[in-house]
Amino acid sequence: MIDPKRIDSIPFRPEDMLRITGNSDVMAANARLNQVAGPAQSIYLDGNLVGCGGVRIAGVGEVWACYAPEAFEHIWDVFSKSRETIDNMAREQHLWRMWSEMSVQNDRHRAFLKRLNFRQVEAFLK
Repeated sequence: MIDPKRIDSIPFRPEDMLRITGNSDVMAANARLNQVAGPAQSIYLDGNLVGCGGVRIAGVGEVWACYAPEAFEHIWDVFSKSRETIDNMAREQHLWRMWSEMSVQNDRHRAFLKRLNFRQVEAFLK
């Protein structure tokens, strides 16, 4: 066990994350998002940065949609435009995760979400 006096945490700074992960446009954007999205701390051991983390309160998008029946007559065009639109929204809003849920287990809905590049997972929520 490490002596508690050797380890310390301070409020997170984006440069801490970049020191660990390397500086790229994507990582710099994530680091800035992490700074404003919720509480975060950087951890130091003997004065050396060893980690950082926190809880993002923003940055998650819940995707929803509704389509008229005639949309399904041109389904491939609708899929393509829907994917493009979702990707643009994620980029413009600096979203790091997007999710959707199905209130009704329906193979057609499941297939539609998969075509939009969502993957089905089971999750634990708290």
